[in-house]
Amino acid sequence: MCENAPSNDILNSVERLELNESFRIGDEVRGDTLLFGEITGIALNSINQFFVWDDASKIIHVFSEKGDLIRTFGREGEGPGEFSSVVGLHIGPRDSIFVWDFRDNSLSVFEPQRHHFAYKISVSNTDDDGSRSPTDLIAFENNLFVVRYSPFYSSSMETDDPLMYATIHHIDRQGRIVGEPLLRLPMTRYLMTGSATGISVMILPYSRDSFIQSGPGGLLYSGWNDSINVAIHTFEGDFVGRIRYPHRPIPVTEATLNERMQHMSASQKSSLLEAGIPETKPAYSTFAVDDQGRIWVKHTQTEKGIALWTVLNSDSEPVYEVVLPPQVNLRVVKGNRAYASGRDDNDAPIVVVYDLGN
Repeated sequence: MCENAPSNDILNSVERLELNESFRIGDEVRGDTLLFGEITGIALNSINQFFVWDDASKIIHVFSEKGDLIRTFGREGEGPGEFSSVVGLHIGPRDSIFVWDFRDNSLSVFEPQRHHFAYKISVSNTDDDGSRSPTDLIAFENNLFVVRYSPFYSSSMETDDPLMYATIHHIDRQGRIVGEPLLRLPMTRYLMTGSATGISVMILPYSRDSFIQSGPGGLLYSGWNDSINVAIHTFEGDFVGRIRYPHRPIPVTEATLNERMQHMSASQKSSLLEAGIPETKPAYSTFAVDDQGRIWVKHTQTEKGIALWTVLNSDSEPVYEVVLPPQVNLRVVKGNRAYASGRDDNDAPIVVVYDLGN
């Protein structure tokens, strides 16, 4: 836990909320024997068991409220209960587990008690105009799923191409798109180059990106991180409000840019600079939605060793500020606990569970 918060005139009057580490899992430095390869999902059920997806081993770990390992399930493959590349892990009605497999364009469902495989839904490969494919599950309600569709990439695509946005769709239990897109979200800028061996894709340093999360009451929270401006829509796609908060733009300096590109080749650096680098950093790097409909926004890092989060309610009022290590990302905030993925002192992935000090 970092003791010193970064100076920020905007946030000086906001109450500090202490997140006290309850326990962590996967820290080899502390002698933990359960180690993760790559954590890409954390979910929490109604009895406070939490589920961690390890994309390296293709296994879902199930832990008790106290952090004891209950069981694991899943494995790499293409058969029932097997995965290729999971990017979404969700708890559904009556604590069923929904697992989104990006490579397989499918949703696997597991029963809530013993976590046995129940059934699999193959999702329609493209949206209504055939230009996008499903990439992740956002939410579900009333036998419908909310799924993000992102564009296929090609060497001829320009960053200002009208296809450079994601669409958010309803999907039924047969994996078919239902109705018109609920939302359209702009896409991050990529540098794409073609060669005889294929397409090379690089994300431009400090480019902006879209985020979308589900919240309580079937609401969807989405934002483009050029600013802290998060729109709230119903499950049906109706706009109901917006959470805004001021931020101080952080300039992209020559020193920080050189550090970001230090491992790139000269040709890669030249291509990126020619494509154009933003003059400022994004306003935030991620956000989470808690069970009260508040958003926890992780500001772009301003000081080494420190990351500042602001908790905002639906009226755009700052409720708390939180200081955490920069390598920690909050995934689930519910009740009096926050569940996060992070890195230990050896840069190995860990799960950290915090008790909220309020």
